[in-house]
Amino acid sequence: AVRNQVVDLIEGKRLRDLDPEGESLDHLIITLACKHTFTNVATKSSWALGLIRESVAAFDSARVAQDMEKTIENVRLSALEKEAAEGQAYQRKLVLPPNEPLPVPSKRFGKTSHHLERVPQPIKDPWTRATRRLIAYYEEASQVATATSAHVQAYEAAVATLSEEYLAELGHSDDLEGSISPQDMALGLARRRCGLLAPPRADVRFKVEACWLTFGIRFHLASLAQRVQEIFTKADIPKKVRSYWADMIEDILCSVERDASLTIDVAQNSRSTRQVVRTVLFLIEAQYQVISHRSLNPVRLEALKDEARKGYAEAKATVAKYGGQFREAMDSGPAEQQWLEDNYIIPADSTFGKWTVLLTQLEKGTFDHQVAAAQNSQIVKALLDKSFGTSKWHTETTEGRN
Repeated sequence: AVRNQVVDLIEGKRLRDLDPEGESLDHLIITLACKHTFTNVATKSSWALGLIRESVAAFDSARVAQDMEKTIENVRLSALEKEAAEGQAYQRKLVLPPNEPLPVPSKRFGKTSHHLERVPQPIKDPWTRATRRLIAYYEEASQVATATSAHVQAYEAAVATLSEEYLAELGHSDDLEGSISPQDMALGLARRRCGLLAPPRADVRFKVEACWLTFGIRFHLASLAQRVQEIFTKADIPKKVRSYWADMIEDILCSVERDASLTIDVAQNSRSTRQVVRTVLFLIEAQYQVISHRSLNPVRLEALKDEARKGYAEAKATVAKYGGQFREAMDSGPAEQQWLEDNYIIPADSTFGKWTVLLTQLEKGTFDHQVAAAQNSQIVKALLDKSFGTSKWHTETTEGRN
């Protein structure tokens, strides 16, 4: 009877019609202990993420950069100097508050961003207009990541309904042991009947994937901002303005690092081993890009060298740690070992290759940031393609640099 139950209301599929595609059914549906099987929100979430991703892929970064360059050419530098010097003193804020949700709100990168407050209007206005759609895509992906799923709602509804029934049966009995109230007893019986809410892996899957998508959007946004930063340098934009802009870019990249760490915890708690190692790749890429971005202004060169060496060693240790956990948790057969090699070890080596080049450049004091930026876009595209499947992601970003 269970196999004949409809579990996909959109396509009318029954349980027996589902094709797990290598995944266990608990990634696709949820069945409570009381034997009620509920529709998975996977179709809706996958569809939403796919639309967002394709929309971001169609975003014309090259055109935005060109429009910003034309705008800056027409801006009077003396006016920028005056506007940057006026107003309240700017305070550098790069530390994310501990109570920030996952993923961090888009207000950190949008028109109300703290770092944009001190950027002159002739630059801020065209930037916020140009990136408005990217911010909107970010907000849509965030909604997928934070939405309460149908699984959780169904569980809560089942518990609430049964709890009311048990409470009606218990009435206002005074025969309960100890100090337990009828309400507590009814709730306990209802939860025992429904079972503990098993980790809704399908829900967590899309929460993690939505977070990956926000990482991609933020990398995309940082890459675009770095291209505008290059325009600033060529146009001799005031140093203060460039400093505000550089802080904004670093904040975007640091937010990816912070959210990737939290997303690893989410995936681990649901025992989604493959998602854990995929998320580690986003983490070490963000850590590299933070250091690489700081090298654009190598005033503290010696300190940056030490930071880069320490970051590289920590990233290597992180990759080794989670790779080891994967081998322990998964079947160590040839298929899983090959999956780990193709989807974790090789991509991680690509990031470490960039890191090695950066360390060498820091020692020599020579930097080629255009090459590094192109490599960053290629690696982020590869990470997203591995995670979601091949798409046009970032194609226009790399083409725009050629």
